[in-house]
Amino acid sequence: MTPLTRTRRFGLVAIASFGLLMPALVGSPAQAEELPPDVGDCLMVDDAYSPTSPYAVVDCAETHNSEIYEIAAYPTNMGAPSTLSDEELSAIEDECSFEAFDEWLGAEIYLPLKIWSWLITVPTDDDWADGNRDVLCRTIRPTPEYEALNYRGAIPELFAAGPVLEWLSCSAKTPKSGKDNLTAACTSKSKWLLLGGARVKGKVTSKYPKDLQSAADKACKKLTKRFGNKGTKGTAALLSKRNVSNEWIYTECFILVKDWNGKVA
Repeated sequence: MTPLTRTRRFGLVAIASFGLLMPALVGSPAQAEELPPDVGDCLMVDDAYSPTSPYAVVDCAETHNSEIYEIAAYPTNMGAPSTLSDEELSAIEDECSFEAFDEWLGAEIYLPLKIWSWLITVPTDDDWADGNRDVLCRTIRPTPEYEALNYRGAIPELFAAGPVLEWLSCSAKTPKSGKDNLTAACTSKSKWLLLGGARVKGKVTSKYPKDLQSAADKACKKLTKRFGNKGTKGTAALLSKRNVSNEWIYTECFILVKDWNGKVA
């Protein structure tokens, strides 16, 4: 995974570590579709976070909670979906590409969007046995509680209508290190803009997060310079202690919305 990919997925990995994303590993009923799902199709997925959950293809003008932005190939070295572990199912997500997402969306956005683009749907065991090797790379739009939003309209059209700020991630409260800083879609009244995340060098001690705050501030400087106006000071908010280890220390990077230079990539 490239540094760009790692940073763009950072916020999603953090949420996953909070225990919110629990993919189901049981087999799902076969979908009876006249035509196979395709890029641009809108879906109503029973459990939007699960890669094995049943779904229905619906008209994008109807209520749905997911959209397909790419059809990837099921790994040839993996068996039937019901035999895969959590880690193996998660690994299939890497078959999906940000290039395909950007092409589908019609824009290249580096800042964390309130469009999560890393979810997948794998074939049922029956379809897999029949030779289906299509992996649906799909999106969700999270609510403030990180549930899948039910909405109408196709994301590319809704996104193009703008403004882009409303698709970015903001915090209503001043970000704090060592805390879970929840974000929601930005509004004109939002104060803090999430720029993404950065790896922090060092070791977690009993004094966390104070022991690593200086290193976190340094780690956020690159993002702050890239997306902030001249002289902008960023705010580094280390993840809560339960979500870090000496092998995986990350900080979220924020700036005030008023200091944003308007760039997204």
